[in-house]
Amino acid sequence: RARIRFDTRQSPGHFPVKGNECIRPQCLYLHRGIRRPDHVGTEACGEPQLSADFWPSYSAFANTDGGTIILGIREKDGKREIEGLSDVEKTVADIWNAVNNAEKISANVLFNESVYPIEVDGKQLVVVEVPRAERTVRPVFVGADVFKGTYRRNGEGDYHCSRETVESMIRDKCAETADNCVLDELTIADLDADSIRRYRMYFSQLRPGHVWSGLADDGFLMKIGAAARGRDGKVHPTLAGLVCFGDLNEITNVLPYFLLDYREHLSPDVRWTDRVCSGDANWSGNIFDFFFRTNQSITAGVKVPFKIASDNVTRDDDTPVHKALREVLANALIHADYHGRRGIVIDKYPKRLEVSNPGTLRMSKSVAIAGGTSDARNGKIFNIFSLVRIGERSGRGLQFSTASGRRRSLPSRLSSRATNPTAPRLLSILKPMSRNWG
Repeated sequence: RARIRFDTRQSPGHFPVKGNECIRPQCLYLHRGIRRPDHVGTEACGEPQLSADFWPSYSAFANTDGGTIILGIREKDGKREIEGLSDVEKTVADIWNAVNNAEKISANVLFNESVYPIEVDGKQLVVVEVPRAERTVRPVFVGADVFKGTYRRNGEGDYHCSRETVESMIRDKCAETADNCVLDELTIADLDADSIRRYRMYFSQLRPGHVWSGLADDGFLMKIGAAARGRDGKVHPTLAGLVCFGDLNEITNVLPYFLLDYREHLSPDVRWTDRVCSGDANWSGNIFDFFFRTNQSITAGVKVPFKIASDNVTRDDDTPVHKALREVLANALIHADYHGRRGIVIDKYPKRLEVSNPGTLRMSKSVAIAGGTSDARNGKIFNIFSLVRIGERSGRGLQFSTASGRRRSLPSRLSSRATNPTAPRLLSILKPMSRNWG
């Protein structure tokens, strides 16, 4: 990349041009990052601090959402001071040599154009644009110890990841999804018979005459991915089968932090106007039953305009808002990291719905919302749900939810909430602008 020159004393609206290529967005971003220590997406390093500060920031950006490191700037008393580098060519060469050294950093995630020099106020700096690493590469860690050298970005800082967070990244990098493991210590009899019966009823109604409907429970569960043959040659539940159709006691024996919790906050006079929790002890506590127990409550209050269905006889009550809310609920259940310490929590308020689940996005937020890329954390659970037409396999669930919200003045926001950086959570909000839902 050609060297970029600009003066930070100029207005952020004044941008240089490199040849015939306008670099307005890039320079505006760097202009802010050079002077502002609170700029979340940038990190400043002085020349002598390359080894001390550079690699934790590199690891943190690669393991989170990417970011920019600017070399040649020192932070002092809450301000960034431009010091410049004495030899930018050597600094660039040192970065490339080190980033390809497995003893220094576990993976090189940079592109050829990711490292380049710039000139600011007559001083030489080096910019390193660190992209978000693919899940098959994460965790990106410093040194030889993955548990001591893995960092994540939280706000303006780089933080050591806990062992639990690192283990979650390692699970996500595997080609085989975690829910496919066979639980040899359990049998089909340990699953909830009523949940299996209800699922089979939905399956038969949606797929009349399907050849699987005539199978015994063992054979049927094997076909949908809820069971498989173990090392002893006998049929045992998979982790997906346990989470979808198990009894809470059996589920928590395998996943001790498993929790499903739906809470309505529709009146200031009571703590909850309604609550459905996996620990209520009056239902199975699995995710299949939870979906149907909460779906109607979540969509209650959504306005339903009069519309005739395609058969020209019946009324179509399934609006885009209903579909969007249903997709948000399905995504939370399908993509959760059930080994995580935090469960799935849904809070419904008069003017918004909040859905949080454990685990980080397996792709960038922009790719997830753009749609077209499917990367389910729990492939077998995804299959079990999609067979009864819950959730999509097109990778357009978030795109559909946000687009449906915009059409109905229901803006959505997807973010990673990490007040504790070792326990990341996904938060999806649909917030109606009017007083009534829909």
